[in-house]
Amino acid sequence: MTLRVYALYGCSLRVLGSMITVGIAGTCVSCWALFFAKNTTVAQPMTSCHIGLSYDTSTRFAITWESVFAYDLIIFVLTLTKTWRAGRNMGMPLITLFLRDGNRATYFAVTTLSNLANILTFYFCGPFLRGGLSTFSSSISATMMSRFILNLHETASVGIFSTHINTRDRVSRLEFVQD
Repeated sequence: MTLRVYALYGCSLRVLGSMITVGIAGTCVSCWALFFAKNTTVAQPMTSCHIGLSYDTSTRFAITWESVFAYDLIIFVLTLTKTWRAGRNMGMPLITLFLRDGNRATYFAVTTLSNLANILTFYFCGPFLRGGLSTFSSSISATMMSRFILNLHETASVGIFSTHINTRDRVSRLEFVQD
C-alpha cells in the first residue's frame, strides 16, 4: 500500500521516504517485542491444551499489532487527506468524493478498526481471550487488500494483466423456450 499512497501523492519522494521509514521502524519495534519478550504463562485451572497469556506477554504481542495499526492509520489519514484536498480543489463536497472514491477509505477503515479491536483484546480481555481476534484481524486485512487490488484492477483501463473490453460491443442472445 506504500506504493499506492506514493502514486496518490504524485510520486513524492518525501511521502515514499516517510512511509519506508515508518515501515522499517515498525518492523524493528515488532522484532524487538517478539524476540526479547519474556514469555510467561498463566496457571491453568484445568488440564487442556489452551495456554493463557500473562499481561506482560500480551503487551509484548500487542506492540507488534500496534506497529501495524500505526502504519495502517498513517495510510488511512494520508488517503483521507488527499481525498479532502482533491474535493476542495475541485469544488466537490467531501461526501460526494467519499461516495465516488469510497472504496479506498472503506478498505483502510475496516482494516484499521479490526486491528484496533485486536489490540484492545490484548489489554482488556482475560488471559485466555487475549489476542483472540488476531486470526480475524489478519483475515480481514488480507481480504480487504485483495478486494482493494481487485477493485483497482477492475477499474484500470491499461495494465499488464488487464484488457479493455467494451461491453457495448458484446452481442447477447436471449431465447425463451415454450412448453
